[in-house]
Amino acid sequence: MTREDVGSRGSLFRMAYDVLMVTSVQFWIVAAAPFYIGWFLSTREIWPNLDVILGMVIVGPMIAGSTLAYNAYTDVRIDLFNPRKAHLAYVAGWISPQVVLNLARGLVFMGLLLSPLLGWEFTVLIAITVLLSFLYSYPKTKLKSLAGGDVLVNMIGLGVIIPLAGWAASGVSISEFPTWYLLPILFALGSLYCLTLVPDYEADRKAGYMTLAVALGQRPVVWLGFALLVASVVSNFASGIMGYVLSPDLVIRVWPIYGAQVALFIYYGSDVSYKGMLATIGTQCIGHGIGVGLMMYSLAGVWLV
Repeated sequence: MTREDVGSRGSLFRMAYDVLMVTSVQFWIVAAAPFYIGWFLSTREIWPNLDVILGMVIVGPMIAGSTLAYNAYTDVRIDLFNPRKAHLAYVAGWISPQVVLNLARGLVFMGLLLSPLLGWEFTVLIAITVLLSFLYSYPKTKLKSLAGGDVLVNMIGLGVIIPLAGWAASGVSISEFPTWYLLPILFALGSLYCLTLVPDYEADRKAGYMTLAVALGQRPVVWLGFALLVASVVSNFASGIMGYVLSPDLVIRVWPIYGAQVALFIYYGSDVSYKGMLATIGTQCIGHGIGVGLMMYSLAGVWLV
């Protein structure tokens, strides 16, 4: 989308679009989804109550939005080399770096301020998430540019801490969380994150960022993502066969979905272009969505819609 597509710079819609792109609104769901899964595993309820809605607002627009805005602030130099981002307001200079930084600060402040409403465990988990996100982007630590650190931070933050935060938001202690079921979640999110590194390979390489894709190469990091997907599928199957969270009947019924995910990854993942990665990520997200929907139907006995 170009600036001409959404009207003049001074329009309210234009300004709203610019701000939302600073916080990468399209990625809020990456935090909200594992949070919702954690809450569902605790309650076995499909429809969210006010607590889970508040929690999703905190982990999505506030914490994820702050993380991505701060990352945008520290990555402007890199994004200048990135044709996918060069048109965005914070890269082109229509939004000043100070505005982006203040937006990140404001969002994280609101998230931390509201967190105690959902209990002390939730608050501690959100504080840990904020610390990880700071270390991920802060220039002196910049785990994002440390090969392997980029993937691990996202796997731990999104695949472990956020599902636990969803569980904590239900009012049940995280000590009762089915710990081993974190494995398929963190493996799945790690797989998806590996794919997101590929489109930014050239821009990261030019800027001197040693992401895992730059360190290993585009195709090796894609196949690492494939290995993590397989690990997610295997751990999900093991959970079902052992009757741990899932049931044997459920995993037997959903094996075609898992099989389709693996096959589609092989098919689309062989193309390391932006279009190929977009197709791979899209089909994987659809597969995960269907799998989660079937899990909810199995455990709660009702469909979400």
